[in-house]
Amino acid sequence: MSFDFSRGPKSFSLLIKVTDPGGLFITGNIKIFLINVNNKVPILTCSLFNIKDGILTPILLNSTTRTEGNITLDEETPVGKTLGSCQATDEDQMGHLTFELDPGNRYFAIDKGGSGIGLGSWKQWGTGERIRCKGAARWGSGWSI
Repeated sequence: MSFDFSRGPKSFSLLIKVTDPGGLFITGNIKIFLINVNNKVPILTCSLFNIKDGILTPILLNSTTRTEGNITLDEETPVGKTLGSCQATDEDQMGHLTFELDPGNRYFAIDKGGSGIGLGSWKQWGTGERIRCKGAARWGSGWSI
């Protein structure tokens, strides 16, 4: 048996009785409180869009099944174009999660409200160049790529 703050009781009451050989006894009450421990990984679900010949084709990415996804973009994709949206949840609910991109990323940006990611300062990509993004979320909210 193990405790689970997210799914089980958060406190327990115990009544303890001690009796001596002559039958005299005393009782005491103990209250036990569980504290939440950050032990659950956030779950990230994204709907991303391939953009080929100006046509958007959606793909779904869920971090419980895989943590990487590939999308294809036309090189003519304009700065500020939304490339998808993501939602994240965390069972631990210990505070806010935050969205961020890999600091070395010079192609994409999260909008100032923290709810969207789109093309930032766009540069011509070389053949075969790959871009890798990572993200997180504010608890109970989402963002767009």
